[in-house]
Amino acid sequence: MPAVAGRHVRVTVGGVIYQIYSEALGAGQDVLCMNTAGADTTRLVSAGSPRAGGGYDWASRPRRTCDEYCSGESTGAMLNILIAEGTPAVWQAERVGFGLLSNFSLIAAAVRLHQPDAHCTPLNIADGEALPYGVTLSDFDGVMFPGSPLHIYDSDPCVTRQIDFARTAFAAGVPVWGSCWGLQLAVVALGGSVRRNPRGRELPIARAITVTDTGRAHPLLASRPAVFDALCSHLDEIETLPPNSRVLAANEVSAVQAIAAQTSGRGSFHGTQYHPEHTFAVSAALVEMRAAELVDEGLGASLSEIVAIAADYRALDAEPSRRDLIWRYGLRARSWIRFAALPRSATGCGPSSRRVGSEFSGDG
Repeated sequence: MPAVAGRHVRVTVGGVIYQIYSEALGAGQDVLCMNTAGADTTRLVSAGSPRAGGGYDWASRPRRTCDEYCSGESTGAMLNILIAEGTPAVWQAERVGFGLLSNFSLIAAAVRLHQPDAHCTPLNIADGEALPYGVTLSDFDGVMFPGSPLHIYDSDPCVTRQIDFARTAFAAGVPVWGSCWGLQLAVVALGGSVRRNPRGRELPIARAITVTDTGRAHPLLASRPAVFDALCSHLDEIETLPPNSRVLAANEVSAVQAIAAQTSGRGSFHGTQYHPEHTFAVSAALVEMRAAELVDEGLGASLSEIVAIAADYRALDAEPSRRDLIWRYGLRARSWIRFAALPRSATGCGPSSRRVGSEFSGDG
C-alpha cells in the first residue's frame, strides 16, 4: 500500500476508497465521548497504521499523564483510536455511488477536526477483520463504533461478530464511544435491547433533542442548549437500557438520544443516537439513497420531491449560510461543535472538556 510522507494517496481497500496520510504515530489522552460534525476528509488513515502495513512499536508509544492532560499541556503524544467499522465492504461499495464516504472516514475526519494529529486505525468488524498480530485493544486509547445500515436484532454474522467484539472491548476496560449503530451495538453488548422504532424513521434531523438533568452536568452535553436539533438517520431505537447506564438526552421520536454507561473494570461507554459526525452532504446522500423507502413511508409524495430535498441539503453543505434553506428547513443559523475528552477514571483526574470554536449551520 503506497504512502508518501506529507502527501495524501488514494487507496482502495475492500471497495472503499481511503486517503492515506503519512505521519508519525503516538497516543494521548483517552477519548470517552464526542460531539462534532463536519471536517476535512483527506487525512483519514495514517500510513503507519496496521492496515497500511507499518511496523509500529505499540508498547513503547508515549502517553500523556493525567496532570499534563488536565493542565492542557502538550507533550507531543497523540490520540491512538481504533475505529471499528460496522458496514460490510460490499454494502459500502454500493453507498459510494451516492457520494457516501465510509463511516470510518466520517468518524476519523470528525476526530481530526479537533485533534489534527490523532491516529485513527480502521478495523472492519462487520467483515471479520482481526487486529494485527501482537496488537491488543489495550494498545489503544479508545474504541469508536460508527454508524451502520445493519439492524442489531438480526442474527447475521456481520451483526453477531460485532456484538462479541464490543463485549471484548468493554472487558478490556478501554473507553468506548458510539453513534447511532454504535450506540445500539453497545446497549445490546451491555445487556440492553433494541427494536424497530414504532414511531418510524428519524431522518435527516432529530428535532427538539432535550438534555436531561443528568446530561446537563455531563461533559458530552454540558455546553449544549437545553433543547437542540442534530443530524441523524435511524429506523431503530433503544428499547431497554443496560445496567449502570444513564440517559443524557431524549426527544419525542427516540426516548434515548444519548447515554453514558459504566462497564466492567475501568471501562465506560458514551454514545448518541443522532450522528454528530454527519454533514449536510451525508444527509443528502442518505435521503437520496432511501428515496423510494421514504415515499413508501409517507415522508414524501414523490421521488422527485425527495430528490429535491436532497439537492437542498447538498446546497447547504456547499453554502451553509443560505438563509432561504435555513428558513425552509427550520435550521439553526449557528451552533457550536464540541469535542469532549476525559481521562480514564482510574487516573484519579477529574473530568476535563473543552469547547472548540468551529461552527456550522444546522446541527444544533
